[in-house]
Amino acid sequence: MTTTTPKTRMVKSLLASLCLISGGMDGTAFAAVLKNQIEVTQDTVRLSDIFDGEDITQDIVIMAAPAPGQDTQISAYELESLALKNGVNWERPSLLKKVRIARAGNRLSQNTLQDMVEDAAHANGLYDKLNVRLFGSQKDLFLPVDLNPASLAFEEFTLSPNKDRFTAILHVPTSAGAYDRITLTGALEQIRQIPVLASGIMPGHVISEADILWESFPIRRLTRNTVQSMDELIGMTLRRPIRSGNMIRTTDVQRPELVKKGSAVQVILSQGSMQLSSVGKALESGGKGEMIRIMNLSSKKTIEARIIAADRVEIVTTNIFAMN
Repeated sequence: MTTTTPKTRMVKSLLASLCLISGGMDGTAFAAVLKNQIEVTQDTVRLSDIFDGEDITQDIVIMAAPAPGQDTQISAYELESLALKNGVNWERPSLLKKVRIARAGNRLSQNTLQDMVEDAAHANGLYDKLNVRLFGSQKDLFLPVDLNPASLAFEEFTLSPNKDRFTAILHVPTSAGAYDRITLTGALEQIRQIPVLASGIMPGHVISEADILWESFPIRRLTRNTVQSMDELIGMTLRRPIRSGNMIRTTDVQRPELVKKGSAVQVILSQGSMQLSSVGKALESGGKGEMIRIMNLSSKKTIEARIIAADRVEIVTTNIFAMN
């Protein structure tokens, strides 16, 4: 009588496992082979998802699939029972304990959720561009591979009284007729694009369109003195250096200085077809179109005049004696 040792039994078990892939010792292959990696895309798991073999019926459903992006495990004993029940010629390897079954899924990205929130907020009366901040983690939200994220819509969407907070309910499909009910909360910040300097420029440089780029800032930071249009910058110069990308106030810019304080200027007075000219002294600096005080060098009187060109001003008055 031959005695079977534990070592001998282990060797036989390993050989049986190898036969699942390469065939038996006598050259006869098993009818069914367990797949190395099992991943499904639908909401059910079929025999053909788990086994390869000629006698595998393609449409036999054996269990529900996990949710998209998730996995589950089935014991080797359960699998053996399912194989036997469905006529699959498969022998369970003695070392096999569990089999992992994964379901493919497309991650529902945070950017997609933020876009959905922004669209819903616009539909609820917020018309500026929004910075959306989601509370909590949304890293484990997956969609079925055949579902287009564009088809998703919130079941509910509400704004706080100040319209700076939101709550949204989203139904994420997991299988046929089933879904996960996800509650999203977060903060909303209305933002607006305004012109800023693209690079550092010095006072005296006349700003052109090439010097400008657009950046987004929270509306709550903008004031009535904030430059918000390109027209407020083009043709202007800085009063003081400003870092690129920083907000610009209307008091930070001025028209290019055409008249300097203390310089001699030509003073012009037009009356109909008659034009008088004299020389005065600028008591203030200024740019084109600005009103400055001028002293008449002859009479020492002070008058107001508008700058029309470099070192040239005109008196805005109908009083012809203002020149004297």
